[in-house]
Amino acid sequence: STYNQKTLENIDGKLSDKVLIIKKLITNLLLTIEHELDFDESEILHISNQKIAKKTKEIIKHIESVTLCYFFSKTVCSGLRVLLLGRPNVGKSSIYNYLLGINRSIVADVPGTTRDTIETSLEIEGHRVVLIDSAGSRRAINKIENLGVEKTKEEAGRADLILLVGEKNSDIDAFKDIINDKPCIKIWSKNDIYNHKKGLLSISTENGHGFKQLSTELSTKIKDYYKRNHVHNEFLINERQYNILINCNNQLKSLIKDIDDGVPRDITADLLHVILDEYNNIINPVDRDDIINNIFAGFCIGK
Repeated sequence: STYNQKTLENIDGKLSDKVLIIKKLITNLLLTIEHELDFDESEILHISNQKIAKKTKEIIKHIESVTLCYFFSKTVCSGLRVLLLGRPNVGKSSIYNYLLGINRSIVADVPGTTRDTIETSLEIEGHRVVLIDSAGSRRAINKIENLGVEKTKEEAGRADLILLVGEKNSDIDAFKDIINDKPCIKIWSKNDIYNHKKGLLSISTENGHGFKQLSTELSTKIKDYYKRNHVHNEFLINERQYNILINCNNQLKSLIKDIDDGVPRDITADLLHVILDEYNNIINPVDRDDIINNIFAGFCIGK
């Protein structure tokens, strides 16, 4: 399904719920430990290190279910990156302009003219797409051209989908190493000049032949991408939230090691306070005493 405003609001609502669930789990564990620190040895049955470690691992799993959505979130928010790739002068810029319907990339007769990437956002099937015209790739003949080749490799690594353009098979084969296992649509260009084999996706910017088939193929690939990644689209998080969650998880993993090493409970509690303070930055920083005194009023040991 397309990511319209209602869908995004639903996902955002689920994230808010999840953030609070994780916060409660961290706070519950912290309060359990602090509660037993307030009592004499004979007055309370202490929670075992094994149980603390188990509860900590549960929190880590909850956080990971959110962080897994980050790279998908970037695609939804920034746009699915579609890279036009091919040797210089095979018609990439013409295809780029045709798809956008505007003359954004200047086509010149000199091979390798477009030495930097040009990108534009557009909407296809209700999804944001960033269309990128690459610099082209060939053996470097000078330092400037070499920078273009490196930029192309970098863009191919960042792309979600590649449109590989060539006039003949050797043009297509030249990019095997760069594509690797990326989703790819192979396009044979200039079919008004070349007699391409039947069944291949061949186009001509001179007469518009093949562009309807290209549009259909592009739409299908975009739908396939979202379908394949639907397992990671439960939450939408930004880079700031992602970094906070990763940092919290790293600290929680260190906490498990500390517990295994027999660190005293008061230090464990202090470490959990640090983690909770960090975690609170996802929403709004909240006073520690306010959390303990108000949010879990009526907290019951053992639950």
